[in-house]
Amino acid sequence: MAFALGIIGEKSRLDLNHIRHIRNAFSHTRRNFTFETNEVAVVCERITLPVRFIAENGGKLPGFPMNTPRGNFQYAIPLYSAALYFLGNKQVSTIPLD
Repeated sequence: MAFALGIIGEKSRLDLNHIRHIRNAFSHTRRNFTFETNEVAVVCERITLPVRFIAENGGKLPGFPMNTPRGNFQYAIPLYSAALYFLGNKQVSTIPLD
């Protein structure tokens, strides 16, 4: 819905779908997944907001290690959470970097 309304762009729509797929894989299967499981790692690598955010900030940003699937996933969650919070409070009109 947010994409249809123009609140988020294509990059964020894809990222949020990747996050949803990873969350569903961990929540709704009996298979033993880790972030190093190939299927999970490949989807984590497709999440682009952390890379875009770091590039926008001169390549310097503390936090989770970005060179791992788990780090990329864990970095994306607070970035999107903050962006959605600011959208909800009408402090921004779109997600930055989209």
